[in-house]
Amino acid sequence: MSTPNQLQLEQQLKDKDDLINWFTSNKGTINNNLQIEYSNESGYNVKLTKDIKDLDINTNDPLITVPKDLTINIDLALDFFKDNKDYSIEFPSSKDKNRNKVLKLFLCKLYYSYQSNSTLTDNSNRDLVEFYKPYLNILTNSLSKIGHLPYTFNLSEKKLFENTDLLYFTRLNLDSILDEWSDLISSINTSNESEQSKINNDLKNYLKLKESVQDNQD
Repeated sequence: MSTPNQLQLEQQLKDKDDLINWFTSNKGTINNNLQIEYSNESGYNVKLTKDIKDLDINTNDPLITVPKDLTINIDLALDFFKDNKDYSIEFPSSKDKNRNKVLKLFLCKLYYSYQSNSTLTDNSNRDLVEFYKPYLNILTNSLSKIGHLPYTFNLSEKKLFENTDLLYFTRLNLDSILDEWSDLISSINTSNESEQSKINNDLKNYLKLKESVQDNQD
C-alpha cells in the first residue's frame, strides 16, 4: 500500500511529465544536457545529465527556449481585464513601477479559477485556464509547501535571526508587498455585490494586517 509521501511523489512526477509534454508540444525546447527532476524534499529542479566537465555545450546553443505564447505576460493580463464583464480595474501607466501588480492579479485569477473549478462566464476565459492547466497544476497550493523562506518563518524560526539584516529586509519587503496589494485591490470594482463586499472588508483589515507584520507576528 502506497504511503501519502509516495502518492504525492507519484502525482508530482505525473504533473512534471504533463508540463514537459505541454511545453515541448508548444515549441518550447530544453537542451538535451538538462533534465527536470522532482523530489518531495526539494521540489522541482533542473539538473545536468552528466558532470559539467564532460559536457560539450556550444555557447550559442540555448539551454531553454520559451515561446512568448506560453508566457503569462502583462499584455495577456491587461487584455483579460479589459474584456472582463464582471470586473473593472484602473490600469497602471507604463511608468508605474508596480505595473506588474496586474499580472500578479491575473495569475491569481487563473490559479484560483482552476483550483476551485469555478464556472467562468466567458468561453475564452475557460480556454485560458485549460491551456495553462499543466503549469497551474504544479504551482504550490499552500504556503507550507513553498519551503523555508523568511516570508514564511514561524515565530521560533524568526527568533533565530533576531536583530539581523535578514528579518529587517524581510519586514521592509512585506510592507511593500502589502502596500502594492492594497493599491491593487483598491483599484478593482465589480458589479457582484458579494465580491465587492469582500474587497471592502479586506481593505478594512489592511491596517491590522500591516500592523501584525510590523509587530513580527506569526
